[in-house]
Amino acid sequence: MAAKVTTAAVLDLSDDGRRLAIGARRLANNATTDHRRYGDPAYFVPSMMDVQVIDTTTGAADRVGTGLMNVRTAAFTRDGARLALLTAAETSAGLPVTTLWVYDVAGKRLTQVPRAAGAEVAANSDLAWTPDGTKLLVALRNPADDQAAHAAFQALVS
Repeated sequence: MAAKVTTAAVLDLSDDGRRLAIGARRLANNATTDHRRYGDPAYFVPSMMDVQVIDTTTGAADRVGTGLMNVRTAAFTRDGARLALLTAAETSAGLPVTTLWVYDVAGKRLTQVPRAAGAEVAANSDLAWTPDGTKLLVALRNPADDQAAHAAFQALVS
């Protein structure tokens, strides 16, 4: 019987080094990569993972959320009190849909940030907290731009 291999990726480390966010995953957790869509600006390879926040002084680990998440990027506030996560899904039309989350480390609560219609967070956005940790800066993208880019890709390969 083959062993279940789990890999872990470092998502972010707090500035003081006290908190580490990792994504643990097994190959079986991910949908098949659609290699025919490489080059499609609206396609993102699945990256389903179990997100954990580890206290590096004690080794204690807390699971973020209740299941696997398709994480694009993550960022701690400077004090490590909150972790922002950007996740992505795909519509039936093959277009990306992003969700922005904030995890409160002390309260162990994951909260979805409300979306603004017509100005979704870009699936390839970086996450940057302001120095005081009160605001999160992201890149926005009009969903119509994703639709146009996907249509242009389809025209090129058809």
